[in-house]
Amino acid sequence: MSRICFRERSLSLECRGLYICQCNALTDTDILMAAAQGARRPKDVHTACGCTAQCGTCVKQIAHMLNEPAASAMAAQAASGGRRLLVVAGE
Repeated sequence: MSRICFRERSLSLECRGLYICQCNALTDTDILMAAAQGARRPKDVHTACGCTAQCGTCVKQIAHMLNEPAASAMAAQAASGGRRLLVVAGE
């Protein structure tokens, strides 16, 4: 997995998303983008963004987000070379 850091992109504050990790200023967008690049665990997200967990408060929320269908869909799309995929949630 290549190192990525979405915090350095010049995004307006409105586009940044919801802060999940206050210590490292990681947003939900950062987490989903890291998932799209192959992050599967909170440690992978922090590594991809060039930081480490500080207080640990965010770890459960990051793990939950990584297990959501949206994160899986983004990872599948990245793995398919960016082609759009139809993702149907199981019952």
